[in-house]
Amino acid sequence: SALFCPPAVSRKAFFTAERMAGRAAEEDEVPSIVLDSGSSRLRAGFAGDDSPCLTMPAVIGRRGSPHQRPEVLVGDDALSTGPVPQLGLTQPVQRGVLVDFDDAELLWRHAIEAGLRRRSQPRGGDIRGLYSGLQHQAGGLRRW
Repeated sequence: SALFCPPAVSRKAFFTAERMAGRAAEEDEVPSIVLDSGSSRLRAGFAGDDSPCLTMPAVIGRRGSPHQRPEVLVGDDALSTGPVPQLGLTQPVQRGVLVDFDDAELLWRHAIEAGLRRRSQPRGGDIRGLYSGLQHQAGGLRRW
C-alpha cells in the first residue's frame, strides 16, 4: 500500500510495492536508495548496507527579507548558522506525519545529491521509481 498524504500535501505519485517489483525485474539492477525520514533526523543509505551512509538533521532553514527570495539551508547547514533572527526553521515531518512535502523533497534531494553521491561511486542521475511506505509496513526490512 502507498503512503497516505493529506490532500494538502499529496502532489506526487507514489508507486506500490507490486508495481516496483514488476519494474525491477524488467530493468537493469540498480542499487536502491533507502531514505528514513524521521521527525528529527533523516537517515540515508543503500539497500543491503548494514548502516546508513548519512545521518542529518531533518530541518529546513530559510533566511532573507520578505522582499527577496529566501536562501534555503538544509540539515546541518540550517543548524550551524547559529541564532539568526531572520532564519525560520521548519521540520517537514512532525510527530511521524509528513506535513510539508516540498520541504521533505528538499531534504531527500540534498541527501541523495550532496550526501550519497559524495560517499559512493557515481550511480547516474535517474531515479527510476519511488516506493514510500509507513515504517510499520516495512516489518521485513532490516533495521538500521
